Amino acid sequence: RLRRLRCLGLVASFFAPVFALILNLGSRYLLSHWRLFVAGWLPPGAWTVAIDCVGQQQRVWRFPQTFLTGVATLPPDSSGVGLLKLDIAAVYLVSTFAVTGTGAIILAAAQEFAAQRQRQRGGEASEAGRAGAAEGEQEPETLWHLGLFILHGAAPALAERAAAVVPPSSSAWRLAPGQADGAAGGGTGAREEAL
Repeated sequence: RLRRLRCLGLVASFFAPVFALILNLGSRYLLSHWRLFVAGWLPPGAWTVAIDCVGQQQRVWRFPQTFLTGVATLPPDSSGVGLLKLDIAAVYLVSTFAVTGTGAIILAAAQEFAAQRQRQRGGEASEAGRAGAAEGEQEPETLWHLGLFILHGAAPALAERAAAVVPPSSSAWRLAPGQADGAAGGGTGAREEAL
């Protein structure tokens, strides 16, 4: 009986660190950008599961029943084995989420980072007594800024250490005061509007 759970156990142990990383870095974006996560994950995940079923039905590949739970939902094929196996569907859905969840974090963070930079630019312009600062005078954002912004939302001390090792050209990546608290509480209107 325990041997039949081996596939699910391996899936869980392999992807647990990936899920932990996605949840740590992306937890502040999950509620506010849930559509992005679902739309990025569900269609490709369902597609890979469907293609797996076709591949098994066409006998392009087969999975040994020895290490599978035996839970299958589609009608069995000629050998009596269901085509949609829980274990294999879990592998495809979890691995798809590992990739698309990371992409959703980057997209959501980029939206929030751009909104924060807009607010900062507006504040800088009003403080300087100018209605609109020229784009050429602004500090350019880089991928390093975005990476620090994402990391700062999950682990501020680690982001500060990374910034000390490889100093960015500005402090634009730091979360605005209270922004981390607001993100955990369901998000801001600016993030909802971005969707």
